[in-house]
Amino acid sequence: MNARTRLALVAILGSSACLQLPRTPSSPIDYWGFTGPWDRRSDESVARHGVALSRIISGWITLDTTSFLPVQLYPDTIRDDPLVQGRAMALITSYNGSRFHPEII
Repeated sequence: MNARTRLALVAILGSSACLQLPRTPSSPIDYWGFTGPWDRRSDESVARHGVALSRIISGWITLDTTSFLPVQLYPDTIRDDPLVQGRAMALITSYNGSRFHPEII
């Protein structure tokens, strides 16, 4: 194999390594938003950008470590907003006090 052929082969392999496969996602992309109930700017951000989000996680439910029952940690503050109705979701967590409690799951 001469130098010219090797150079052409390297150029072809090098350029093919730069290709992105697949070029476009095979399914629609969903963007989800997550609110922090302790930060009032979260609700303001949802009000401004909520129409661009597929889902908005705004309420927090924790699992009680003694009764194993759900307890509302932070209420869903945007559920009645007509711009996000049908797209609001709650976060279910084992976080309570100062740590997560995976043993209850």
